[in-house]
Amino acid sequence: MGFGLLLGSYFLAFAFSLARIYLFMDIIGGLWMLYAFYKLSQYNRYFWNALITDAAFTAASTAGAVLLMTGNFTAGGFADILIDCLKAVFAAGIHIFMFFGIRGIAAGAESTKIAQKANRNLRMTCVYYFLFFAVLLTGSLYPAYVGYVSAVVYLYWLVCFVLNLVLIYTCFGMLYDDDIEKKEKKQSRIPILNKMHEKFDSLEEKKNQYRRESMELAMEEAENVHNRKKKKKKKKK
Repeated sequence: MGFGLLLGSYFLAFAFSLARIYLFMDIIGGLWMLYAFYKLSQYNRYFWNALITDAAFTAASTAGAVLLMTGNFTAGGFADILIDCLKAVFAAGIHIFMFFGIRGIAAGAESTKIAQKANRNLRMTCVYYFLFFAVLLTGSLYPAYVGYVSAVVYLYWLVCFVLNLVLIYTCFGMLYDDDIEKKEKKQSRIPILNKMHEKFDSLEEKKNQYRRESMELAMEEAENVHNRKKKKKKKKK
């Protein structure tokens, strides 16, 4: 469906954003996400908007890499701040459209839990980008404390990032295209090939079923743990 591709590409694009050494992973991840969003755009139109925004994000990342490699890049300079702002704007757009797309697909699949988590992550990620720009624009007013405030914002981003990865992984395990499974495959004229295809299809179906059941059990266990904690708190009161 595309969520597996999105999981790997999202990690590459944003996991190294806080690294001290630039590794070009935002460009690699951004290019990979283009294909993931293209695949997912077949199921929800918001992913096409995410694809366009991701193309702009990748272009801004490439521009920054070119300036860095040509020696025209100064840390804290005008070009540095401008590219950081552009990347943040486009990254925020990627997240917004991605969550809208996930919510739409989850609603169509009647998976209310995933839709609710998409809404939660949307709000949390929007708060992060609001804080990012607030620190960027007002940091000069409190230079002695801007480092501490930035550290708190970065920690908050780490929480958002992990939750976003978990959400995409959950979509990979729980959401799939029923229409693809229902389509009849063309039969070969060679009987043994048909039997081989049936065998592989049976193994693939068992694997998918196991994956879905594992995700459901994990979600149920997490909910049970949450309920037990609630009961303990009530007893203490």
